[in-house]
Amino acid sequence: MRRAVLSVLVVEDEPIIRRKIVDAIDWTSNGMGPVYEAADGREALSLLDAHHIDIMVTDIQMPGLNGLELMSRVKSRDSAPRVVVISGYAEFEYARASIKLDVEDYVLKPFRAAKLLQSLKEVCNSIEARREELARTQELRNRLENSKESLREKLFADLVRNGSDPALSGSIAYLGLESFTGGPITVAILSLVDAYRRPDSDAAEAPLLHNLEVYLATREQLEQFDKPWYLVNYAADQLVLIAACEDWELGDLLQSILQSLVTTLGTQLCVGIGRSCTRLEHSAVSYRDAEAAVRLRFLYGANRVFYSRDIADDNSGAARLTALQHTSLYDDLRIGAFAEVIGGLPELFAQLRDADLTQIAAVVHNVVLTACAVVTELGHSVFDIFDPDFNPFVDLNDFATIDEMEQWLEGFFVTVNRYVTSHRNRRNAALVVDMKRYVNEHYHEPLSLKHLSRQFGISPSYVSVLFSNEIGTNFTDYVTDVRIVMAKQLLRHSTLHVYEIAEEVGFRDAYYFSTCFKKVTGRTPSEYRKGSGEESVADQR
Repeated sequence: MRRAVLSVLVVEDEPIIRRKIVDAIDWTSNGMGPVYEAADGREALSLLDAHHIDIMVTDIQMPGLNGLELMSRVKSRDSAPRVVVISGYAEFEYARASIKLDVEDYVLKPFRAAKLLQSLKEVCNSIEARREELARTQELRNRLENSKESLREKLFADLVRNGSDPALSGSIAYLGLESFTGGPITVAILSLVDAYRRPDSDAAEAPLLHNLEVYLATREQLEQFDKPWYLVNYAADQLVLIAACEDWELGDLLQSILQSLVTTLGTQLCVGIGRSCTRLEHSAVSYRDAEAAVRLRFLYGANRVFYSRDIADDNSGAARLTALQHTSLYDDLRIGAFAEVIGGLPELFAQLRDADLTQIAAVVHNVVLTACAVVTELGHSVFDIFDPDFNPFVDLNDFATIDEMEQWLEGFFVTVNRYVTSHRNRRNAALVVDMKRYVNEHYHEPLSLKHLSRQFGISPSYVSVLFSNEIGTNFTDYVTDVRIVMAKQLLRHSTLHVYEIAEEVGFRDAYYFSTCFKKVTGRTPSEYRKGSGEESVADQR
């Protein structure tokens, strides 16, 4: 960026010295100009009123308004110039007064023009650095202003996830969210039940497109609500609504929105409304209540609105089901860790032994239905595991005792675990073959765990685990080995330079290539080429 030319004002009552200052410096070539002249402080003030001045060079002892008085008046201006003092007085009191007035430099007479020029250049650099700093700050402010909507969403997402933030009050004011303070706050969850089960869900972007469609349609219908609200796109299968109102005020509205979305988009939804809390900082409590409410769909089905306050505080089936969601067994169940689920069944049934049949049925049916849903998400069908007549709503009257029921559920999970594990192993083996083929074909390109995870639709950590478990080496070592094998072929059968071969096989640095090559083969690339008996013309130069 081209530096701005800085204007200068020279204030000196002695004409000879003033002319010396003005004429002895090549102002233009040093990035300064125009240069104005004043014979005393009053004339200087007039020029400061008429022109923008960046740098003022002034004497101290002048008739009328002296230099110290001039600097004192200039300092109070909004756009005060930087000041360099020239004076024949070396007294301490003058220097101290100048420091108090934020003088940039104090140059004693007599002085050489080079000395003054050096001082002015330093002032110019300081001004330019300050301008660049202000420009950067303004750019950051502009970006911050443009990203306020993202900051609002992050604030609400953090609140429902983690609770209160020490800087919350300042954030609320800055983001214009004062309407969410001073009254009740209710959090509701819109669960996209079929986010990953729609006909086109094989496409990686399909759940995200479906999510965006539901999000935009929900926002449009919320516009009719006359209370402050904010809709967070919390996850691909979950939207979170934070509203400044009581929980009962949301029921009819969300029921209407749900029915509209189900009809127009052909989607399956479930809404859970948490209990109202008194402050925005307590949103996480209302969110957890909404989570508990939305889980009731396992009992009563989707396309319904559930209130957290409808969950009884006694030992009802719903309350027991809500408690179940917070156990490690349910966490294991949701990720398909069926072997761990089997180990957790005794503890589960120990909690159920004092429950009545209805309560036990609520929990057992939920566990079985959730397992079936997880099996489906893993790409299998529960009817392939069992028979086509399998009914997840097992009749508890078929069991003489609760122990028989526990044994049946254990057998259910043993069968599911055996089937899923065997198919997972076969699928993993096939996936590793495909990933090895991809690396062998694209070794010359930038490759990383993240790159392969995007290519095959799995997480980077899972790619790493597959390479370690199925191949017996980590991903980086495998890619390096493939590249070294290809480099050996080029060293034996081409006239390419070593640095060219390094780039050809995917190394962006010839030194790193040589280091890796020697680590794998015990020889440098040049030593390997000579040892192959086919030393190329390129390496004889």
